[in-house]
Amino acid sequence: MATQACWRCLARPAQTTNGLSASMQRLTILRPTVHTFSTSTSRSTRVSKMRKERLEEKKKRAGKPPAPGERKAMRKMIVLSNTNALAVPSLQEMTAENISDPSYRSVVLSLPDKIVSRVRAAECFKTYQKWRLFRRPSIVLRSADVRLAQMMDDAKISKRVVRQVLVGGRGSGKSLYLLQAVASAMLKDWIVITFPEGQDLVNASTDYGPMPVIRPIMYQQKAYTAALLQRIVTTNPQLAELEMSMEHQLPAGVPAGLTLSKLAILGVNDTALAQPIFQALMKELTAPGRAPLLITLDGFNHINSLTAYRSSSFKLIHAHDFYLPSWFTSYLSGKNPLPNGGAVLAAMTHSNGPNNKTLEDRLSQLEKQQSLLNGNPLNPKDNPILPYLLATGQEHLANQVPDLDPYIRYDPRVLEVFSRTNTPSISSPEVSLSDSSSPSEPSTTLSLKNEGEKGEEEEEAAQSSTNSNPPTQQAAASWASLTPADSTIQVKRIQGLTKFEAKSLMEYWALSGILRAEVSERFVGEQWSVAGGGLPGELERTCLGMRF
Repeated sequence: MATQACWRCLARPAQTTNGLSASMQRLTILRPTVHTFSTSTSRSTRVSKMRKERLEEKKKRAGKPPAPGERKAMRKMIVLSNTNALAVPSLQEMTAENISDPSYRSVVLSLPDKIVSRVRAAECFKTYQKWRLFRRPSIVLRSADVRLAQMMDDAKISKRVVRQVLVGGRGSGKSLYLLQAVASAMLKDWIVITFPEGQDLVNASTDYGPMPVIRPIMYQQKAYTAALLQRIVTTNPQLAELEMSMEHQLPAGVPAGLTLSKLAILGVNDTALAQPIFQALMKELTAPGRAPLLITLDGFNHINSLTAYRSSSFKLIHAHDFYLPSWFTSYLSGKNPLPNGGAVLAAMTHSNGPNNKTLEDRLSQLEKQQSLLNGNPLNPKDNPILPYLLATGQEHLANQVPDLDPYIRYDPRVLEVFSRTNTPSISSPEVSLSDSSSPSEPSTTLSLKNEGEKGEEEEEAAQSSTNSNPPTQQAAASWASLTPADSTIQVKRIQGLTKFEAKSLMEYWALSGILRAEVSERFVGEQWSVAGGGLPGELERTCLGMRF
């Protein structure tokens, strides 16, 4: 039988003189010696010291933190040149002549170097577009682009105004259409005013406040107006050669006889002067004898609904209660004329735009009416009662556009943009800075009350149109009965590229060394089908986005 004592116990015989048993004495012998003090640092101290050393080493590797605004600048940075890309010898530059030449359809044209910096200043290049892959920024000339350039030439001669609202799916090239219009206007020496993102006007990212004296209340955005003036000066260098030709009631300290660029720079340097200087600048630009004017806005559905701004009664403010959105819609609707001719273009967005049933239904109705005027019959899906009309012998009503839905609460202020009525509207909030006989911008009626006398009743009256009752069926039908001849706004649907245009674009990509596949008819057809019928955005994603 094995003994229960260990070998150490056998080496030392058990002693029971102290009254302890042998097992208790073995535990006493095996217990380690514990000192009451220690000369080494504790484990928690060593861990905290090591952690501090690692953090200091990490800071040394990372360098100094980014400066305020540096991350945003990196996120919005646009790279327009890639020296590693191959130069295309056969690439032609865009000119004022070939951009309106029908023989240049489906041809890839590069932007001239003299306007690249100006187009960048206008913020027409988007971060999601792959300009960084190629040696020079180039675009393919589509049939719609050629047609727009021809319309701009006619507008300059006949002093007419081209007004278009661009609709189409996501990635169909609406922003590229605006870019081509801006480049064409610069080549033709037009004055260009751009609003790169409509959401920047309504997402509560800039300061705002009520404009003095104006009734009903109209809100101004001083910081955004100053940035707009800076964009106008950088985009239009010809303003340095134009001098003021009118007398304006500007704030004290603004000298007379300045050039238009120096006048705008005063508003850039002092945001308190930005609003009156912008109004004075627009009066100068629309004076007789000036160059035609191009006004573009990307994200039109953002400025036709409630904004993220709130009034003093904590109610959401409608976008048309702000000066800049209502200023743009007044030129789009024709309430404010352009005596020297020009173009006003607004593009819808489907990437981050809000749902606006009023705007979508009205644009769809105008598009159907324009299709009928062009001699194209309606699609059966556009008229849900078409089978009933054909079955009951009412074929003469088959090609009539249905009225707006009387059971939907449409926004009357949005409908007013697409109606040419003579009733006064706050959609043209032009403040009289000189005499009231200016033919370019009608002035609104000003109240003699001081700004501090505005009460809660006036502000609620100004906001009542936001939450007003929907128009009656009769009013909706009167709006619906307007034809494109009455409303000069043209609804332009931007569709995908044709296969011939897609092939020309892919050949340019291949010559630049970016597309490695053989550009054959089969490859073009496959990529065109995968891209949803030649959508430029999807075509870039399928051909270029898979590798880069």
